[in-house]
Amino acid sequence: MSMIAAVAILAGSTGAVYAYFSTTLTSVNNVFASGKMEMQLSKDNTTFTETVSAAFGGTGLMPGTCLQPGTLYIKNTGTVNGNHIDLTANNTNVSLASYLKLDTITYDGIGVTVTDANSNGFVDLDDLKTSGAHNLALTDKNIAHPLVMKLCLDSSATNAQQEQTNTMELSVVLDQGPH
Repeated sequence: MSMIAAVAILAGSTGAVYAYFSTTLTSVNNVFASGKMEMQLSKDNTTFTETVSAAFGGTGLMPGTCLQPGTLYIKNTGTVNGNHIDLTANNTNVSLASYLKLDTITYDGIGVTVTDANSNGFVDLDDLKTSGAHNLALTDKNIAHPLVMKLCLDSSATNAQQEQTNTMELSVVLDQGPH
């Protein structure tokens, strides 16, 4: 009996003596960084900045006359591809803005749809404020896309619009995903 106990103790202690090797390695410098949505504008397609002054506009309008077309160039300068831009206008004088007819509005040479939200029979700067223009493709980076607008003082303008001024602020929003 004592011999069986001694063999059992010896067998148990022999198994505990074994050692195993191991090693540890490390993966370093695993950096995670988000991209940047950034856009720049230009009115001459040479100097691009975050704010452009007076790409559109003019003075001396009479009922039925038009201004020369203005162009705003829009470029995605970020590190992330965009999906589309949306446009909205803020007008300081809605009374005059509702007579400033958008005779032409194109983006990349294609007509832009703006809804006649004020139901006066034509699309104007007040409509651009109310309904905006949406889903204009801007998926590439560092390529300028022209937005062209030609405005006219509609022939239905009355004496109330004489010597009136409207200042429009056009907001351009670049979105990464679809609506």
